Amino acid sequence: MDFWLGDINKDGKKNTQDVDDFVQVVREVEKENSTLIGGVGTYKNKFFSRMMVHVDVRGYWASWNR
Repeated sequence: MDFWLGDINKDGKKNTQDVDDFVQVVREVEKENSTLIGGVGTYKNKFFSRMMVHVDVRGYWASWNR
């Protein structure tokens, strides 16, 4: 699932810190729910939206940043 984010941390700016904050929340949910096994990817380069996070349930842990 792809998430295009707004001002998650409510600091008045839409930037990569919002992406990082969202990923932190996803990681906390994963820790609390051992049956959730998947990946989190961030897209922060010029070819993708700088405000996008991809979360999936591939059955094994994965992480990437672009």
